[in-house]
Amino acid sequence: MKIRIKRKKKKSKKTEVVQPKEDTPLLLISPSLDAATLTLSTSEESLSRARRLLYLSHLAATFTEIGWEFCLVLFLSALTGYQSLTLVSTYGLFSGLVVCLGGPSVGALIDTIKYTRLEVIQFFIVIQNLSVVIATIGCFSLLRMVKDTDITGFTNANSNVDSRSLASGQPTISSHTFSNFIPPFNGTTLLLLLSIHVFGAIAKLTDHAITIALERDWIVVMSKVAAMDIDDEEEVEFLTTTNEKEYEEGKSFDSSYSTTAYSVGSLSLDDREGMDTRVIRKLKQRSWLSETNTSMKQIDLMSKVVAPAAGGFLLSAFDNNDPLNKLATDIQHWYNLSYAAVIIGILNLASLYIEFKCTKEIYCLVPSLASHSNKKVEINNDIDKIPSDSFTNSIGCGIFTLPKSISLYLQQPVAEAGLALALLYLNVLTFGGLMTAYLVWLGVSYGTIGTLRGISSVIGLFGTVAYHMSERSRGLAKTGMWSILVQFGFLALCYLSLYIQNLQASLWLLVIGVCCSRIGLWAFDLTITQYMQQSVPENIRGSIGGVQNGLNSFFDLTTFGLGLIFSDPQEFHILVAAGFVSVGLASLLYYKGVYYREEKGKLDI
Repeated sequence: MKIRIKRKKKKSKKTEVVQPKEDTPLLLISPSLDAATLTLSTSEESLSRARRLLYLSHLAATFTEIGWEFCLVLFLSALTGYQSLTLVSTYGLFSGLVVCLGGPSVGALIDTIKYTRLEVIQFFIVIQNLSVVIATIGCFSLLRMVKDTDITGFTNANSNVDSRSLASGQPTISSHTFSNFIPPFNGTTLLLLLSIHVFGAIAKLTDHAITIALERDWIVVMSKVAAMDIDDEEEVEFLTTTNEKEYEEGKSFDSSYSTTAYSVGSLSLDDREGMDTRVIRKLKQRSWLSETNTSMKQIDLMSKVVAPAAGGFLLSAFDNNDPLNKLATDIQHWYNLSYAAVIIGILNLASLYIEFKCTKEIYCLVPSLASHSNKKVEINNDIDKIPSDSFTNSIGCGIFTLPKSISLYLQQPVAEAGLALALLYLNVLTFGGLMTAYLVWLGVSYGTIGTLRGISSVIGLFGTVAYHMSERSRGLAKTGMWSILVQFGFLALCYLSLYIQNLQASLWLLVIGVCCSRIGLWAFDLTITQYMQQSVPENIRGSIGGVQNGLNSFFDLTTFGLGLIFSDPQEFHILVAAGFVSVGLASLLYYKGVYYREEKGKLDI
């Protein structure tokens, strides 16, 4: 949604130009009428720079987080000689549970007015990166504790197990126990394992908190600054005598001074046709949000492609052992991996510096971000004026009363849309752990799976482009509807593929369906994100975002629970059916809660 603004200078009156003070915040400088165009351009440049810094900070955070999670799985697998998924599973379950339970709490911290936005997000940045550093130290220490005698005992214990059958996914009793743990299992190793789990989970929780703060709060404030017009009474302080008088009297600007032409998609509008300026600003804000959300999601998807590849290259640079073909028997293998853990820790320290500097500069470039703790600075948007007391009524009664944060969430106008998004996390067809294990059981190599994972992320990029184009031409409601239906349709193809007798045909249909479903998934994800940004009041954005992440993690954990119940790969069709049904329910929720109400004019966002 591109918006073109044209201004005409007032011809009759001459006004005296008053220079602003040097310490005046850039976006609050009030120009004379003759300097209007220059000031608008300067403000746009500052906001543009702030957005570029936002992208840089998000890239550093996302790249290091995905790279760390990828390498951590390999570190934990190496500690069991690549013969057990126990450590990987316990870490996944524990970290997911922490995010599920802690999401609302960190969200509430984002909403607090006791600290500034900058203080809150930099606190999360420091905790997140330092937690990863501590966890990498734990990995380093455990990998260095492996002794020659441990390797000899481990090899003898598994001498009757063919390594190729292990790599192909054939289950063994030892693959589900700690008997494959190579370092000596004592109090020290147990403490190090706990530290990896705890600090890794804290890092994941605070990473989600950073995402909530930036995507659900900072970006929204920046979008409102982008939507500011030069004649917004609440946002501009006039320095000339004539206009100060007009401002105090509450007079509007004369059309002879300023006329504005707007182009939104194929629709052209003009102020003289009677359109409310608040509507114009709302359109401008939506345009800025759409562009920024799309770019942020593209950074996420590119990081999912590049970060694991970079992590694999890093590990192979330190060690060339192939656990798929043979059991590692050289102690140098674990020592080499320990050096890779050090590199991961150093990269996170570098990310800490980048994120810290970028957020500080963004905060300085966009003074409106300070309004979180200074209520004298207000953004002209009706939704931010809604008092928090309007949403304090709890849902339920007695012992069946829902927690306040969840009640608050369910009272939002797009709660059904958020629940629909959360249901998508119940889907196992995502090239995640469960589907990867199933493909390995079918005989697909790790290299092929990694390639397919990268392809699916690249295809997901097309979903972000499709979202941006569709949102401009058809609006959010229709974009969300077609995107969730596209995902549902391709997942139906995946489900049917499991009943095809020809293994190769079945496998290809499954892979094609999963990859193409990414288009609908990411377009729908962006749609719900923007709905949340536009509809949730400022003082509860963090709480709502925290509950949303908690719900996402809950349904993600549910897939692990189903995987434990139906652990036989031959029962994988049951997991696929559960995901297929959940996406179908998500489609119905979105249709009823958003699309239908929007079409009937009952959804006021």
